[in-house]
Amino acid sequence: MATEDIAVKAFEIYPERFGLIRHPRYPDVDTVRVTLTDLRKEKYGSLVEGNKKRGWRITATGARVLDENKARVMSALGAKLAGERRVSSGVRITSERLRSARLSRILGSDGFAKWKKGATPTIYDFYDVMRIDDYTPESTYREHLKALTDVVTDNPDARKFLTELDHLYGESYRHHD
Repeated sequence: MATEDIAVKAFEIYPERFGLIRHPRYPDVDTVRVTLTDLRKEKYGSLVEGNKKRGWRITATGARVLDENKARVMSALGAKLAGERRVSSGVRITSERLRSARLSRILGSDGFAKWKKGATPTIYDFYDVMRIDDYTPESTYREHLKALTDVVTDNPDARKFLTELDHLYGESYRHHD
């Protein structure tokens, strides 16, 4: 299989890992080529064989490893968060780092502190936690809310706080004076 065909498929499955850094809507063929070249090496198990000119194919060992780990791979792909990406240094912003940063943003916010004390968070607290303003389209707000909700599944207080913020301001933030 040609490197470009593999790049397109890898990008479809995991765009955050196999997209261009500066243009993340497009696949990064070079990243895929480097990954395939590494997977060809003995120290990585010789999982594929081939090259850019001849194309690539999975080895018997690679097929066995894939078969034995398919459930783990699919689970890992399912657990990644929206927003995971590589940055210009080539380092990946991982799901765990994103999860931690988002949870810290919620728990460290002025709005959460007010809410914990029984006070009502303001619209500006809402804007701060959601990283939106009164010009943000509702679809973008819903994406931000979902991204934050995805990281509070194990934190009942944070989950309740987000639900209450949504009830307070989610339908009216664009019309607020």
